[in-house]
Amino acid sequence: MKNILYKLLLFGFSFLSFGFTFPSRLGGGVLSVVIDNIMAAQGTVRVVLFNSQDNFLERDGYVYKQTIAVGNKKSVKLDFQIPHAYYVVSAYHDINDNHTLDRNALGLPIEPYALSNNPTVKWRKPSFDETKFAFNQANQTIYLGLKLWKER
Repeated sequence: MKNILYKLLLFGFSFLSFGFTFPSRLGGGVLSVVIDNIMAAQGTVRVVLFNSQDNFLERDGYVYKQTIAVGNKKSVKLDFQIPHAYYVVSAYHDINDNHTLDRNALGLPIEPYALSNNPTVKWRKPSFDETKFAFNQANQTIYLGLKLWKER
């Protein structure tokens, strides 16, 4: 009987020490967003996160936002301390620093941009489901490559 009890306790402590990830149990962590293919040595990369289909790609519908000056960098990294959930990351290179994704007369973007999961849509707005990903680790990194609309 003592032998069985000992094995159960040993198994329980092994589970706690090897299977327990403290930040995940708290429900959050650090999402690192790496953005590459920066095409100009000026302006700002603007990154926002959406967590709902209801506010997806709405001007002020994001839940988290960060910006970083480009300088001479070809890539940048931003860290978000956020709760675990489904998110969409949207980024664009605001080359002229006017705080807007510039568009042509047809409404098509003329500055480089990227979305999580790199959806292959060109002539319509991508859906939340096409671009969402599960943020469910203590530390997780996603990579986005900026592209012009004509390159899609």
